[in-house]
Amino acid sequence: LQAQHDNLVMWAKLQRGELECAAGLLNVEELIVYNVIFFTPFANQKHIALQSAIQSPVLAYADYDMLNAILRNLLSNALKYTDAGGKINISAVEQGERVELLIADTGIGMTSEQAQALLRNHPRCADTPRDKPPVGIGFMLCKALAERCGGSLRIESIPAKGTTVVVSLPKQAR
Repeated sequence: LQAQHDNLVMWAKLQRGELECAAGLLNVEELIVYNVIFFTPFANQKHIALQSAIQSPVLAYADYDMLNAILRNLLSNALKYTDAGGKINISAVEQGERVELLIADTGIGMTSEQAQALLRNHPRCADTPRDKPPVGIGFMLCKALAERCGGSLRIESIPAKGTTVVVSLPKQAR
């Protein structure tokens, strides 16, 4: 409940232009390790394997709080939509002047139409399975925060196979 409140406050500030981006060079690995440790008890409760494939420091230019909110929301969504026995993997790949963070799950996945609706800021997919909560403001917030940090967000998903959300961030100040 607190996370939903924090998301709404952050979203409102962002919409009013009151959310400043205090970007700096961050070790993304540290933030990912922190979030993996935080979400491991929830993953264990659902019998989901949660792991990071990042073995060394990865630097990106972003706002610490914004990137933390992005990771928190994307991991929360991955846990919601992945059933027992599933896997969630976080990795990072350097692509030229950018760093791509990949949050991949073996969850329920979605159609390209559902993914596009999320990217167009439609907060709820009407055809989400009844036993799963609909996607809320958290995803819209992630996209907006990634863009505010000079990055982007995209979805790669296959129904019944899983979803990978890719957050692309600059490696240095623009």
